[in-house]
Amino acid sequence: MKRAIRSFGGYADAQLRRLQNAIARDTLPQSEREQHILKSVKNALDDFNRRYAGRETGSIRNYIDRSDNPAPDSGGLYDGVLCARKHLSNRERVCMDIRNYQAYISAETMMGPNSVRILAELFDRYPLRLAPEDLVLDLGCGTGLTSLVIAKETGARVYANDLWISAEENGKRFARWGVGDQITPVCEDANDLHFEKKQFRALVSIDAYHYFAGSSGFFEEKLLPLLKDGGAVLVGIPGLKEEYAGRARELLSDWLGEDAYMFKSPGDWSALIGGSNRIDSVETWEMDCFREAWDDWLESDHKFALGDRKFYETVIQPYTCFVGISVTLKEIYGR
Repeated sequence: MKRAIRSFGGYADAQLRRLQNAIARDTLPQSEREQHILKSVKNALDDFNRRYAGRETGSIRNYIDRSDNPAPDSGGLYDGVLCARKHLSNRERVCMDIRNYQAYISAETMMGPNSVRILAELFDRYPLRLAPEDLVLDLGCGTGLTSLVIAKETGARVYANDLWISAEENGKRFARWGVGDQITPVCEDANDLHFEKKQFRALVSIDAYHYFAGSSGFFEEKLLPLLKDGGAVLVGIPGLKEEYAGRARELLSDWLGEDAYMFKSPGDWSALIGGSNRIDSVETWEMDCFREAWDDWLESDHKFALGDRKFYETVIQPYTCFVGISVTLKEIYGR
């Protein structure tokens, strides 16, 4: 039940951010903007109520109430949506608790800065609205730590794909963690994935996307076809702070060598997503979890963490960030 409420609250958050962005751009009359957001939220309410109302073991219904203090220009619509979001956030919404996964986070399972912290920020900002039958692709899952979290937090089925860690190795780990029936391990190149079109409701990629997705057209050609209409993409990767965009080789080569070119700014990654007419929104930002995720990694005894310590103060902290990417696809009705 909490997951259901949290899911709708995340949807409301995302819709409000889109409305605020539209207001900032001032591209449409305010009345049209408000009617669009109301229609979107009503569609989400209908879907939510179909899933969670009338259950024998406990049910719930959501509705939009008007604000007691409507805004002069909006007739209460905008404040009504804001009011609904406020109630969900303050009373019902539950953020992901990273402490639930401390037992799984170690030098053995980490392959870089703490991926669970990165995923937690993405989920807290954009909770996924998933049902148990939905499929999620965890692309570049490493040792499967993020796949475990996705499975536990969403309840959905997860395909855990990584090129460097074998499906057999990850499969044994998932079985040991008690999620072998919920997570399917895969070992394929991200440039040659053998999945069906529109198979996945969501795609998640933590600390991996920059290795394979940095070329123009990759997202639209390789990944977008795998996603269902109305699907979501959440990515968290190391990158350049916006003020240093385009200077990766100059600033990071001492640390990364020839791989420095992979680090791009939030604006660069936004442009690389492309402009497909299936895309509803793209948001990129510098993530807040930078210091904590790096601290967890640098405090470990992993051999690569020992190397990164030498460059943290002089290169990593001054010039880099974690780039958050959220892509939502349009929901196509009547098909």
